[in-house]
Amino acid sequence: MKNYRNFTDNELVTKALGKDEDAYATLVNRYQESIIKFVSHFIYTPQDAEDIAITSLYRAYIYLDRFNPKFKFSTWLFSIARNTAIDQYRKKINASSLFIGENAQGMDFIEDPVGSPEDNLIGEQLMSHIMDQIEELGDNYRDIAKLRFIQDLAYEEIAQELNLSLSTVKTRIHRARKILLENIKR
Repeated sequence: MKNYRNFTDNELVTKALGKDEDAYATLVNRYQESIIKFVSHFIYTPQDAEDIAITSLYRAYIYLDRFNPKFKFSTWLFSIARNTAIDQYRKKINASSLFIGENAQGMDFIEDPVGSPEDNLIGEQLMSHIMDQIEELGDNYRDIAKLRFIQDLAYEEIAQELNLSLSTVKTRIHRARKILLENIKR
């Protein structure tokens, strides 16, 4: 493996886009542990945190051509990790049905074919924590954050739903994400 330790992230991304696997391996080595620690704030089992980190790094590699070098690679990578953690949480919740209340279709259900009660409780606590953080956002960011981070709507869909310009939506999502990440770090 080539020694790229002294290269910047952007230099490594450029080399990785040129199909230099050692450059991307250097990025993986540089960020894997940090991503696991970051994801551990959302995910309570070390195995799941490692899986999410690996999935995040894989997704980053697949979509590397979408990275905008005007921004920090680490910020982009950690947003992928956060989204991957949320996706995993949603899959777990959708696969599990130990809820007494209403599902998305408004029907009551109780059976649990997949998740344990502990897993469901952890998932509910995670979603509750995320929702609490979103509720604390200012008026300009709260609805946009809900639509993007909870309902997973595309920027264009959010712009249409809230009757805002696409650039306003992008700016507010960026700011909301920054505020949420800072709150979560605390």
